[in-house]
Amino acid sequence: MLDAALPGVAGVPLRRFGRATVARGSGLLIAVPMACALLTHFAVAVITAFACAGHGAAGLFPAAMHAAGNIPGIRISDRVAVVSWLARAGFLAAPPLVGLLGDRVSLRAGVSVVVVADLMVLVLAKSLTRGVPDGAE
Repeated sequence: MLDAALPGVAGVPLRRFGRATVARGSGLLIAVPMACALLTHFAVAVITAFACAGHGAAGLFPAAMHAAGNIPGIRISDRVAVVSWLARAGFLAAPPLVGLLGDRVSLRAGVSVVVVADLMVLVLAKSLTRGVPDGAE
């Protein structure tokens, strides 16, 4: 429930720190606990890591939508549609990929894909501009 409310209150950190910093923080909130989860056998630690990852992911989607709103030369509806469809593709492709790797290699290898993907988020976050579009919250 908290993650569902996060996009509504994400305007404060977005205005204060900028999209790139919020995206990096969200990426760290996913990558670090998931990497720690790979190193432990305690169920409570793994469940906590998954909860942190979900909370971090809740901050990435609004930042991506805001960034799509600033791409020049393309209608805003097309920009938002592309980001939305890419998010859906990732939502549909990631679980089978993790499961396939978990089945073929090990579950740790499958979950490590999440950590690697988040490290890419940390690198690509610099492409987000610091400002927030007028009227965005």
